[in-house]
Amino acid sequence: MAALNRGFAAVATITELKKGKRAVAIVAQVRIKPFKACQKTFRVVTTKGSARKLAVTWGKAEEKRLREEFEKGQSAVIKDLSRYTVGSLINEYLEESEVQALGTFKDIDRMLAWWLKRHVTTRVLDFNVLVIRAARKELREEKPTTETANRYLSVMRRCWNWGRNSGLIPNSHAWPDDVLFSSPEPRKLFLTAEQLDTLLKVADSDQVMRTAIIVSIGTGVRLGELLRLQWKDINFDEGSITLLKTKNKTPRAVHLPSNVASALRTLKKATVQSLAQHVFLLPDGRPLKTSVLEKRWRKIRKSAFLAHFHWHDLRHSCASFLAASGASQLEIAEVLGHKSLAMVKRYAHLTPGKAVRGHAELDSLLGGKP
Repeated sequence: MAALNRGFAAVATITELKKGKRAVAIVAQVRIKPFKACQKTFRVVTTKGSARKLAVTWGKAEEKRLREEFEKGQSAVIKDLSRYTVGSLINEYLEESEVQALGTFKDIDRMLAWWLKRHVTTRVLDFNVLVIRAARKELREEKPTTETANRYLSVMRRCWNWGRNSGLIPNSHAWPDDVLFSSPEPRKLFLTAEQLDTLLKVADSDQVMRTAIIVSIGTGVRLGELLRLQWKDINFDEGSITLLKTKNKTPRAVHLPSNVASALRTLKKATVQSLAQHVFLLPDGRPLKTSVLEKRWRKIRKSAFLAHFHWHDLRHSCASFLAASGASQLEIAEVLGHKSLAMVKRYAHLTPGKAVRGHAELDSLLGGKP
């Protein structure tokens, strides 16, 4: 197979069809996205060279024809952009199979519904920086935090950039810079040993929640990882939990402390559904949902005088307890599943000046030989 020409996303090839050792025909094929491949067969009548020449000539002519047809179609698309709306863009984005396959699709759909409600008929060519900054102001006034407002802005930015990459929006219409709100200081709420003791006592009446709290603090797993946890993921003999589906899409194993393992064994014995796969269940045997956990968590934290604590702060508490015990930032990053140490540096202030592992050995060396 030999290439005739390459360019303009086109691939043209010629192939010899042989009968035994003798060439009987030359097949020319031209492929240009988004058109279907077209081909033509040239029989070898006189000499092999003449059939090949005809095939090459036809291939170049066909590529030229498709190029002109493509450019004509592009002109029509540009003309239609004068009527293309933000509503159409959002709906097409949400229909993409890759978008629908995302684990956060429901959140994306919900946040884009906010934009649809306000700009379903707005033309994309009129959706400029002034319109976006007006929406930004409305989001800040309506949403409880700047982080929440930023999520709404970010999801619309991804939708917009998808439209540009798909040719639905002219490249000249880029999403404006400096639209997101400045990120505030990260939350620094951590449980003290006394608060942890109170929290576990309050949760005594709800075994599922008490175990969930212990697992979250003892292993540092995220809420999604916790609720997806299945019994087959827990290796009691080796003292580890395998997390196959994580936020950064990299499976990892976490250490299973003995008290966490004990709480899980107790919960497993109390599980009525003997064939249950998931660790944390609703009373009817279905996997525990985030909404139900959050509702029960609000009740527990209020009784424990921790009204401002989020569930994610249990994960922070895991890191703070590890840091206070001398764990390195690298070790904490490994436990929490962070790919960067930047996320772990927020815990460094917890134990300023505290000796880390190895200080004792170094101090011994500095003392000299007896």
